[in-house]
Amino acid sequence: MLVGEIDLAAVPELRRAMRAVTVDGVATVDVTAVTFIDSVGVGLLLGGARRARDAGGELTLTVIEGRVRDTLIAFGVDRLTPLVLSG
Repeated sequence: MLVGEIDLAAVPELRRAMRAVTVDGVATVDVTAVTFIDSVGVGLLLGGARRARDAGGELTLTVIEGRVRDTLIAFGVDRLTPLVLSG
């Protein structure tokens, strides 16, 4: 589960985490506790989706209604990887 803000300051730690969860090609990342995501964070998630797809799998993002989900949709993330609405 990712928590808090996903922005430039969080990238190094989150990049390592994304590599770990997408190593086998199948991953679900829970972003329901994320309060903010910028374009750098979106790029990080898209990179994870690409790595999962290249490994023959898929990255799924668990989201809730709100600003983060709206941001992901605005960037077109929902066209590249499934967004699953929680609760």
